[in-house]
Amino acid sequence: MPLFAFLIAEGCRHTKSKEKYFSRLFILGSVCQLIYIIFSRAADNYINILLTYAAAVGSIMLFERAAERLCLSGQDKSSSVLIAALVVIIIISGVFSAFDFSYGLWAAAMIYAAYFLKDENVRFAVFSLFLLLYCLYSTFIGYPIQLFAMFSLPLILMYNGKRGNTIPSWFWYLFYPGHLGVLWLLQKLIF
Repeated sequence: MPLFAFLIAEGCRHTKSKEKYFSRLFILGSVCQLIYIIFSRAADNYINILLTYAAAVGSIMLFERAAERLCLSGQDKSSSVLIAALVVIIIISGVFSAFDFSYGLWAAAMIYAAYFLKDENVRFAVFSLFLLLYCLYSTFIGYPIQLFAMFSLPLILMYNGKRGNTIPSWFWYLFYPGHLGVLWLLQKLIF
């Protein structure tokens, strides 16, 4: 999750259209959610990671628009940013509390750290802190396997800020539903 959360923030930072980026995440997440419900016959209210990422990108868009409108209405920039941040924090906390988003506010916090903090060292430090706190929290509540997420940090540190050309972008949109399909098929074959 942390590697993808970091890359979602980078995608949001570098995309030409945050609206289209959000739409792609939301549509793919919704399709995957339907597939999850159909194949698992789950009645729970679990929300998959793609919809978690879409909610984070949507809240970034909401924050930026709110701050911009407050500035246009005559508020000074620092007040506008503070008011917009408080409003978005309240909204996103309510939404994430009402539904069972995959990785919850931890994923959103990592995306916000990677998106909003401009200095690379500060961004990496805060992102790493959120990841460490998430891993400790997960271990405390009985999911120590999440400690393996720390292995994503060297990969994130090696990121040079440039887009790679080796794998087409559509592959990453198909990876999540594809791996779910493979896991479902393996479950049917084994059990």
